[in-house]
Amino acid sequence: MDNQKDPLSQVKKLQDLINRHAVDETVDMFADDADLELVGLNHLVGKEKIRNGFEYDEAVNSELEFFECISEKNTVNCRMKERNDRLRALGLSEASYAPCVIEFEGGLIQKISSTIHPEILKQMEEKWRAFLPWFSEHYPVEYSKMTTPEGRFISNGENGRKVFPILNEWRSSLGE
Repeated sequence: MDNQKDPLSQVKKLQDLINRHAVDETVDMFADDADLELVGLNHLVGKEKIRNGFEYDEAVNSELEFFECISEKNTVNCRMKERNDRLRALGLSEASYAPCVIEFEGGLIQKISSTIHPEILKQMEEKWRAFLPWFSEHYPVEYSKMTTPEGRFISNGENGRKVFPILNEWRSSLGE
C-alpha cells in the first residue's frame, strides 16, 4: 500500500495540515460528501460546510492532537485534544475527545466522528449559555449576524475572528 494513503499516515498529515492552518489542503483530504461530526457540538456534511469549520478553526488558532491511534483497514480509532483561543477565552485549556473515529474511502476521509468528554461539553455549554445573553445585549447587530434565528453560533472564519475579542471582553466584564 502507498504510504501516503496509509490511514495512520493520513491522520498524521491531517493533524499537520490543521495545525498549520492549511485550509485548502485540509479540505482536499475529504470526500465531496464527507461527514464531520463533533458529537454534541457540530455536524458538518459536505466539503463546503467542512471548509467553514476549518476556516473557523484557523481564525481561533486551533491546534489538534490525535494520539493513541489504532488503524484497522480503512478506519483509525484514536483520541483527540483540541486547544484554541475560543476555549481559552471560555476559561478552558483544552477539549478532549474519545473516541475519535476517522473513516477513509478511496484514500479520502469519508467520515470523522469525535465525542467530546462529557464534563468538558458541560463546562463549554454552561459558559456559552452565560455568554450569549451578554453578547446579544452588548453587541446586538453582531449577535444577529453571527447566530442563527434560534441563537446557534455560526462557525465560519469571519465569526471566528470576531468572536474571540468579544469573548475576552465578556470575561473581563466578569472580573476573570
